[in-house]
Amino acid sequence: MRRLLPVLAVLASPAVAETDVRAAVIEVATASNCMITEETADASFPQMGLTKDDVGIVVEDMVSKGEAELVDNELHLSSDLCTGSGAMTKAEPVVPSVAPSVTPLMARVIAIFHVNGCTMTEEVGLPAFLAAGITEDDLGTLTDESDALAASGFMIRDEATLSITITEPLCSSPVVASDPADGLIRMLTENGCALTQDAASGLVGNYGLTMETADEMADSLMDRGLARVDGDTLVLLNCGE
Repeated sequence: MRRLLPVLAVLASPAVAETDVRAAVIEVATASNCMITEETADASFPQMGLTKDDVGIVVEDMVSKGEAELVDNELHLSSDLCTGSGAMTKAEPVVPSVAPSVTPLMARVIAIFHVNGCTMTEEVGLPAFLAAGITEDDLGTLTDESDALAASGFMIRDEATLSITITEPLCSSPVVASDPADGLIRMLTENGCALTQDAASGLVGNYGLTMETADEMADSLMDRGLARVDGDTLVLLNCGE
């Protein structure tokens, strides 16, 4: 798993990103007569992916605000929070409703997650990727993209089981693989479907491209029969259809 997790570049502590720590403290305390002992903390918070440091910072803040107090190394909730009359601001994690567009390689990776129930360990994942022709070097190129998916809640690393899970709707919805020449396609589509080299040079920066990357994308489009050159003009075929 130590090889699979780094190459997918999932957040180092995704559970913290997904969990409202204050709400977790209140939830654990409420379930234990509004108090948390050291034993209760050790048995509860690691299961939520929370470390002592994560919880300690929040507990200090709650104590300073009078929301809790420490008595003989036990945390006691204030009466307001204990009875539920106070503002128990549990922030629900944002659950994306639409599966994101991903690169073709990431779409292949996600398809393998689908086949394996949307959760994989290294023991299952690496052989599955290799069987599909996806190498560890290929996975290494997905660092930024997987980091973005994790930050958006689409991919979660579970420290307890050392596994990676893709979440809904990515788990059950088909993903849309973006074309590797997407930037140039958008530039052409939004500018009359045809551009000369000179016209393109003044636009590439607006689409996060350079002339070098735009030229590579143009070659890709022409190789696939999706564009043609008319004189000095690159024309996107079936544009706007």
